[in-house]
Amino acid sequence: MDRLRRENAWDEAEAGSVSGRCLGGFKILWDNVHFSLFCEDSQDPKHALKLCSALSESKLNLPFFTFGIDEKGQYIGLTVESELALKAQKILDSLSWEKDKVYLATSRSSILSIFPHRSKPEIAASLLDAFSKNNIQPAAMANSSAAISAVIDRHLAAKATQALFGPFCFSTYRTPEDWKLAQKGKEKIYKEIIASYQEKRPKVYSLNWHLNLDLFDIRSLSTELRNMAQLFMNLDRAGLKLTFLISSAVGGNQ
Repeated sequence: MDRLRRENAWDEAEAGSVSGRCLGGFKILWDNVHFSLFCEDSQDPKHALKLCSALSESKLNLPFFTFGIDEKGQYIGLTVESELALKAQKILDSLSWEKDKVYLATSRSSILSIFPHRSKPEIAASLLDAFSKNNIQPAAMANSSAAISAVIDRHLAAKATQALFGPFCFSTYRTPEDWKLAQKGKEKIYKEIIASYQEKRPKVYSLNWHLNLDLFDIRSLSTELRNMAQLFMNLDRAGLKLTFLISSAVGGNQ
């Protein structure tokens, strides 16, 4: 009965106006490899610092990176371009032996980013619901001040672009076909936005502080995306802002 109530509540929200879900656009970095790491019983953030330093010394760019820590250990998610995956793998392997228990998973991935989210939980809810309906399981998610990004299986990236046109509308293109036409030649531009190691002082586009926040740690099975979507929708109805969001694998199917 509780499950039926949740589904009915979501369907009622879907029946409403989608004007709040009209976005500026989305982009995809297609060919990447994502690494999910979990270092059990490790509370020292110096491990993450050592890892990032090693990647920096090898001049590897990270278009996606997340880090979290709790009483059980550290959670690190990082993505590199596919042609640099073996180089990154060797660095990770060289550091993993220092920890007694390390969970490491790799997957060929794409990074899907939608923008702007305006800190509205409804945007994250609609994205997760679209993933759930299309059997797309994100390996990790994170938001910046402008965009929500999800790491998804490379083979499902095209399917994901189609799925976005269900819950969202976009000001610059009406259909997936319009979006495809608009993307021709832009992959190179997206890569050039990433900071170059030729810069003596890498450019930072913005620095924002958000004070007096409550941080919640939520664990769920990978099969419960729709329930997570409903949770975010409830936050939206309560008038709350989604200032900070990261998700990562914690081993197994969580």
